Amino acid sequence: MLTSLLKILIKILNIQRIFLATIWVIIGINTVFADDQTINLTISYKAVNFAGKSVKAIAVNNQIPGPTLHLKEGDEVTINVHNKLDKGTTIHWHGLLVPWNMDGVEGVSQEPIPPGSVFQYQFTLKQSGTYWYHAHAGFQEQQGLYGSIIIDPISPVPYNYTKDYVVVLSDWSNTSPEEIYANLKKEGDYYSPNFPLQPSLLRFIGDYIKSPHKKREQLIDDYQMMQQMRMSFYDFSDVAYDGFLLNGHPSTNPWNAPVKIGDIVRLRFINAGASTIFRVKIPNETMKAVHIQGNDIEPYEVEDFTVASAETFDVLVKIQKEKPYIIYAESSDTLGSVIGVLTPNPNQKIDYKVAPFPSPLPVTREMMLEMRAHDLQSESKESPEASQYQDRGSRMVMPEETQKETFQDIIEETPSSHPMNMSGMMRMDNSDQMENKIIPNDLLTKGTKYQNLKSLYKTNDPDKPVEVINMSLSGYMDRYIWFINGLPEYKSTPILIEPGKRYRLIFVNNSMMHHPMHIHGHFFILRNGYGEYDPFLHTIDVPPGATVVADFDADVSGQWFFHCHNLYHMMAGMSRIFKYTTFEQSILDLEKEDQQRPLVSHSNVNDSHPTFINHPMGHSSGLYTANFLELGEDPFHNIQKLSFKSLFGSDYNKLQLYSEDVEIKKGKIENADMDIFYWRLISEFWAIKGGINYFYRPSKIPYWQPGIGIEGLMPYFISLNARTYYHEGSVKLDAELARDTQITNNFFMRLDVRGIVASKTVNKAEIGRGFNQMIYKVRPFYCLTPELILFSEFEHNQNYGEQKRILLNNGESPHENTITFGVSLLF
Repeated sequence: MLTSLLKILIKILNIQRIFLATIWVIIGINTVFADDQTINLTISYKAVNFAGKSVKAIAVNNQIPGPTLHLKEGDEVTINVHNKLDKGTTIHWHGLLVPWNMDGVEGVSQEPIPPGSVFQYQFTLKQSGTYWYHAHAGFQEQQGLYGSIIIDPISPVPYNYTKDYVVVLSDWSNTSPEEIYANLKKEGDYYSPNFPLQPSLLRFIGDYIKSPHKKREQLIDDYQMMQQMRMSFYDFSDVAYDGFLLNGHPSTNPWNAPVKIGDIVRLRFINAGASTIFRVKIPNETMKAVHIQGNDIEPYEVEDFTVASAETFDVLVKIQKEKPYIIYAESSDTLGSVIGVLTPNPNQKIDYKVAPFPSPLPVTREMMLEMRAHDLQSESKESPEASQYQDRGSRMVMPEETQKETFQDIIEETPSSHPMNMSGMMRMDNSDQMENKIIPNDLLTKGTKYQNLKSLYKTNDPDKPVEVINMSLSGYMDRYIWFINGLPEYKSTPILIEPGKRYRLIFVNNSMMHHPMHIHGHFFILRNGYGEYDPFLHTIDVPPGATVVADFDADVSGQWFFHCHNLYHMMAGMSRIFKYTTFEQSILDLEKEDQQRPLVSHSNVNDSHPTFINHPMGHSSGLYTANFLELGEDPFHNIQKLSFKSLFGSDYNKLQLYSEDVEIKKGKIENADMDIFYWRLISEFWAIKGGINYFYRPSKIPYWQPGIGIEGLMPYFISLNARTYYHEGSVKLDAELARDTQITNNFFMRLDVRGIVASKTVNKAEIGRGFNQMIYKVRPFYCLTPELILFSEFEHNQNYGEQKRILLNNGESPHENTITFGVSLLF
């Protein structure tokens, strides 16, 4: 009798599972259910056309996103990953607490799965909630290798809903991510001409004219500060994407799902974008945030919210009217958007037009408002000033009349430890700092969207002693290198972690871009003022200028990747390895386990654990090239000009070939020389160089000479290129200052001044003692594409002293004016 009842129960459960699976398929989401059973995922190439061009993507089970894995807390999961690519791959289970050797990071926790092979991931689910998975090998995540994970809890959640949908947001480029990265290595601002938001002079003047009189001084102060810091007002993104996706659908083919009046819909937002921050809303509707990054929170209402790369954000929406409920997600750089829709009536005509978000504030102004809002809120929740705040989305925004008059007003109130103390900016610390301290609890996170985020349950003992690890985040845009404490990951050593301790990470973002920092194998405890109820997060979006304080407990031995989840920042160096001091013993334990159960089947991978990692690194340094070529002609004087600069090598060490203003006049070469220099990066803005120079003209006899120099970017975006040469007892200094002013999005004006001075006259080399030349240039130019610029240039060349005498003796004019039209190429 008991056996028969069990069989009936099993049949009922199977029917229920089949029914649920069918429902998911009907609404267009392929879901894999598991209950202590095996899941098979096949990674293969797939042709797609998301943005007007057919390109090769990477799919999981032939779909993008990959299938949703619907699991249950306590399940023992076995996932066989079949690699059908022509290169190695791995999968990382983002936010899941798995053994370190199941974490899926190439070069840190496993070797890549070779083509044609299978890797078996096995772990027990210790948590519930909304998570996702993605590749952690090269740039494969950007190409489509990602999917969602839903883990049902053992105990019911404290909120009700009748429908449950995953909303996976992502960005898409028709250009391969490897090519995108190579372009950024040529020029960090490679894609900036394609962004709608630009810090142009015309935009600044327009904002100034439209601003109230009392705000104009504030605007000028902000502009001056950003110029001095060599940073952009609108530095929201590095990559101009061709399109954005919602559950794999572009806006030309919106994703939709059925609902009915009375439904309470749980929307599980997952940002699987490589680098895009999305702003999300359902127009004219209020959502209730209930679950963030796998953890229930104290619910609060939002009209809109932002979700950074790798974050998840669960909301409840009540369907009260028979109308389409449009889900609108816009990239923070305003480059594009994507939509989906919840449809109570499938026959109803849908108007997909949605008003975009207001243009975002400049980075500095938003940063100041965020910090001031939190300061006022903390002073007194009952104070008149604090009560004027309105909760918009996940941010506290103060009314305009309480805003500070100028940036300087805020700085003067800022203690030396405040995140906006600029004395620590633009420095290379060359170390990952750790201090043994018991930190008072008044050191809290400020200036983030997480200020009103509180866990629904107790998460920790806030009085537990901690050891502090400082994390200064910064970058060098010219060659596109991103740093933690002044170094990219491949130049660092692993940060050693002792089991049983609590560590406090203090992030200070010294750049003007957001950095969603993700810790593997652990959860952060965000210190935002709720003590025992401080929220758990696996990814923390650290905004520009902010200080973020987060703890984690060292309770699972291994070596773990830690990085910015902007894919291109991570690949360019913003990552570290946390390595437990017990790591070697954990390897020995796993090797014993391997004798019972090999990790890899049906493959040619060594099935021992990765003891091969001597210096673990997520993504190593490479060799990159950047070539700049200018061709121009003065048709009025029959003069042709050529300049070029070539850099080849690693981030810090390059070969530089450089020649400026090679001039051919009426078929005769009048000026030509070339530096062959070793180039060495010494800070975020400066490089030194040295080597030899081949000087061909105007010298009567070509010669070689040694030279050294320095180049970089000074405050107010003034570039300096200074070189010193030595020839036959004469020391010559050649120094050039230039500044590009952005007039409109793609139209610029360059002012350039160059001076040459020498210590001794060398007649045959046409070197004169004292001032030789002063060269003044005015160049308007227009960016057609990142690789192609059209320019015109007026140049005045004036010779002095001994140099002037040499030219007059040769029957040449001591001054020259040219008007040149030409093109600049980047390749």
